[in-house]
Amino acid sequence: MEFPRDLLFRAAHTAVVAAIAGGQAALRAWRPRLGKSEKSAPRDLVTDGDLAAQQAVCEEISRAFPGYEIVSEEGTFPGSMGELRWVVDPIDGTTNYYHGLPFFAVSVAFCAGDEPLAGAVYDPVRHELFTGVLGNGAYLNGARIEAPCLRGLEEVVFGVGLSYSSGEMGEFLQLAARVAPLCSCVRSLGSAALALSYIACGRMDCYLHPNLAIWDAAAGVLILREAGGLITGFDGQPWVLGNGPSLAANASIHRQLLEQLREALLSVRQA
Repeated sequence: MEFPRDLLFRAAHTAVVAAIAGGQAALRAWRPRLGKSEKSAPRDLVTDGDLAAQQAVCEEISRAFPGYEIVSEEGTFPGSMGELRWVVDPIDGTTNYYHGLPFFAVSVAFCAGDEPLAGAVYDPVRHELFTGVLGNGAYLNGARIEAPCLRGLEEVVFGVGLSYSSGEMGEFLQLAARVAPLCSCVRSLGSAALALSYIACGRMDCYLHPNLAIWDAAAGVLILREAGGLITGFDGQPWVLGNGPSLAANASIHRQLLEQLREALLSVRQA
């Protein structure tokens, strides 16, 4: 389905305004060991800053797009505009944020169902804004970005995201340990939105995650794709919500990495 370009660019502008507002709110609330509570898993935190950022983001979206559903990590706000909706992670990287690690972002995406159409990922500490609009490319602070071409696995900066589940965390650390010797280095950054955006601009080359949530992935997936990157399930099919482990990577190296990861996963599960 095609959508009016003016709608997409208006949504992109709103995503930028909302992400920056959320980032500023997060910074104002940021202090060591700020108030928190736990969600479904013991390591899954929500802080005062998450709630402040969510309020700021939702206010901007509701002002520009009244009546649209907003799906946020910290709560859903129903709307009546059919499949079109907003998907928000007010602070992606809450554990980093809570512990004072300056590596987190606000993710805002305008979607048709689960498919992102326009989005922004804003890192308020570094004042870096990643943006994308379907069919119009990806940008960092207004400059066009593209994932560079790599010659082989030895050049790869391999990123891995860890689940809140101890079992999944252990398995994915084993996967990383098996693939790491083939790559340049391994990093776990604690923010899916930034990891996906970093592949888009060439700072990282892949990102392995056991089960990306829609709010973690929506804006980052769009930015990655618009920069020429790929994200698939372990079956090689395009990423869809809920399809389990996924691999986002530079397009020049995705297939080779996926083959190595499949072999490693089989070995880990047979061990």
